[in-house]
Amino acid sequence: MQFNFSGECGGCEANVFEYNLDDDVDREVVLQIKQDLAEMYRYLIFNDDRDSNPKLSGKVDVRTKYRPSDPVVLVSNDRAWLILQNTAATGTGLGAWTDTVYEVSDDKVKAVGSYLAELQ
Repeated sequence: MQFNFSGECGGCEANVFEYNLDDDVDREVVLQIKQDLAEMYRYLIFNDDRDSNPKLSGKVDVRTKYRPSDPVVLVSNDRAWLILQNTAATGTGLGAWTDTVYEVSDDKVKAVGSYLAELQ
């Protein structure tokens, strides 16, 4: 999926979320950038080590049509998982969205699974 910034992002909207997504004590900072009118979101995930500069762990591009794509965190067995929703299909009378589950570590963000979240 191509997320294309053409020059400055004057029409973009940014949101910041903080979660502890990995197995250390520091929180990760999730920067959500919505490209105006493009139905695209870019998520930049930073490891926020309080003793040094934040480090980019990874990025995820998401296409979402007709609804906002806010991140969800699922905690299971003392482990946090980042879940992002993506538009799978749209058409006349059809809307389908998938959720993708991501594992976050200090040096990477990895998709570990996805499932059909909603069908209209």
